[in-house]
Amino acid sequence: MKTAGERMEIIHHPEYQEFHLFNDRISYLIGILANGQLAHLYFGPRLPDEPKKSHRYLADISDTSQAVFLPVHPPLSLEFTMQEYPGYGTTDFRQPAFELLQQNGSRISSFEYVGHKIYKGKKSLNGLPCTYVEEAGEAQTLEITLLDRLLQCEAVLSYTIFRDYPVVTRNVCFYNRGGEELTLTRAMSM
Repeated sequence: MKTAGERMEIIHHPEYQEFHLFNDRISYLIGILANGQLAHLYFGPRLPDEPKKSHRYLADISDTSQAVFLPVHPPLSLEFTMQEYPGYGTTDFRQPAFELLQQNGSRISSFEYVGHKIYKGKKSLNGLPCTYVEEAGEAQTLEITLLDRLLQCEAVLSYTIFRDYPVVTRNVCFYNRGGEELTLTRAMSM
């Protein structure tokens, strides 16, 4: 019989555009939507690793919904999608997790998935309280890089799952790679 703390893993399923973080007790699933933004698919008791099953995002669109029309069916409405890190101005009228004020006064941004890396262990956060590991084998981390191509700003979302605890920690770092001054007016950890 398995005991807690025997297994922890982060699996990327490129064919389904999904990430599955899990240990013996919990699962956390993230999906990359057709528009390059991230959807929160599931967090709860451990699921078997079966990509693209019933834990997909909600795609219902009503007559009054705002939708992003892409060459996919059905149209994607972020208004009805549980997003991982929603921004301002993307057809979702809920409070965003972050806001970037541009020099022209706009707060609209469009961060899309451009890459990721998975590694053992967990980086510390400089100047901030954070969780840590004493050995790299105690945790695995997924870093997802998002890019707003117009602003040339990157957002790196970090997710760490621990071998011995039913915990996923998250944080975000923004990197302005463009020439325009940006003011981060809001940045929630999740």
